[in-house]
Amino acid sequence: MGTIHQTIAESSALLAPAEEMLVNEIVQSNLLHADETPWKEGRTCLWLWVLTSLTTTLYFVGDRNKKYSSIYSGPVSLAG
Repeated sequence: MGTIHQTIAESSALLAPAEEMLVNEIVQSNLLHADETPWKEGRTCLWLWVLTSLTTTLYFVGDRNKKYSSIYSGPVSLAG
């Protein structure tokens, strides 16, 4: 494993609890503002998702898989 890859893996493991906390704050929010923007990686079109509550903003890149849309079921204000 190369140095950069190892550093990313170690950082990811260390930050996992903080990521889980942010996702939980978003899921438990009373109101969520959401936006998506196309994100190209090579020939693949993914989406940059931005989810913002009163106190938390979460960014992630993914496809339009139902896995992401099912994590939150409260009111949403869509940008755009």
